[in-house]
Amino acid sequence: QSQNSQEPKNVANTEIVVSEADKIAAKLSAAKSTKASLKQPRRSRQKNKKTDHQTQEVIIIEPNNTLEICDTQDQHDSIDNSDKAAFTALSNTASDTSLIDGLKRSLEQNKEIFKAIHETKVMHESFQKEVQKKIDDISEKIDQLMIPDDSYWKNLASRICKIQLLLLGLFPDDIEFKKCVEGTLEQEKPGYVERHGSQWIHIYSGRIGPLCHEVIKACRCDKAKDVRSAMFDIFGEKNLTRINTSAGVDDIRTFKNSKKTKQAFKCLFKADDDNNLPYVEAIKKKVWRKKNTTKKDTAFTLAVCKIVLNPKHPKISVSDNALHNRFNIYWSCICNSEEITSSTIKSIRQEELGENYLNTSEESDGNESSGDNLDNNEDSDNSNEDNDDMINENQKRSREINNIDN
Repeated sequence: QSQNSQEPKNVANTEIVVSEADKIAAKLSAAKSTKASLKQPRRSRQKNKKTDHQTQEVIIIEPNNTLEICDTQDQHDSIDNSDKAAFTALSNTASDTSLIDGLKRSLEQNKEIFKAIHETKVMHESFQKEVQKKIDDISEKIDQLMIPDDSYWKNLASRICKIQLLLLGLFPDDIEFKKCVEGTLEQEKPGYVERHGSQWIHIYSGRIGPLCHEVIKACRCDKAKDVRSAMFDIFGEKNLTRINTSAGVDDIRTFKNSKKTKQAFKCLFKADDDNNLPYVEAIKKKVWRKKNTTKKDTAFTLAVCKIVLNPKHPKISVSDNALHNRFNIYWSCICNSEEITSSTIKSIRQEELGENYLNTSEESDGNESSGDNLDNNEDSDNSNEDNDDMINENQKRSREINNIDN
């Protein structure tokens, strides 16, 4: 057993020694192999040099013969190239002429086809235009159907008038009022104006605008009635006899030629130290019932009173055209600080009455002269007292109205 146990130890030691020797031997053999590999390229290089030298000597043996061979070869090459160029040129011209002839034949053959294609294209364009026109007509009808009915626009105009006419006046500018309509409409129907685009102008001018003008005209008519009523209240029954708009021709003539009417008409144009018209201001404040009234309100009030009280105007009803003409003149005078008298609108009255203006003026002048004669026959003190009483009473009424407003 002891011998058996020692044998493996010796075997292990021998294996370790052998392996180390093998490693050393391997290193030595590797070194030899590298040296051998380094010597072999040198020999191959020498052999290559010898072969190169031999080939060079062979090339240089007969130089004259090689030059002649090269020249003859170049001549053959140049001849071949010129022949090829001529041949290609001939072939190109032949191909061009054949191509042109082919195109001519194809054009002649396809002439009817091209003509048919052109006619088809023209028919297609005309058909497309007709279809587009029909589509535009249908879309316009659809837009009209989408537009609200007249009751909506009247309601909208009345709501705008209650707010905007206080600022724009009873004769508002068309462009300014249109902007107010568009602003209110954008709040109630967002994108409505933008959706219609250029059609909106036609929609407004053709349908919405006239409806709004009717509402504004109705507002002017109502306000003119209020001015008439306030005018009679300010002057009082003692200084101005009331008359209804439905009165007959004789009653209107009597009212126009009465002494009270003429005196009240003169009072309209009496100015104070500040060049204001106190009677007109009192009437205006009673109608509008607000402290801050505008100059347009003054022009409107004066225009209504002038039509009703003017002895040379044969009517007491206030038409919209007559009111508008007088309003424009009074508004211009107020803005330019010009003096307003009873003859300020003489030219307008001449245009309105025409030939009747002469007759009316003569009758009025005769009535005024007869009235003056009557006044001269009466006691001057009594007439002055009556005038003073009327003025004092009117001033008292205007003060009361101002106190109420304040």
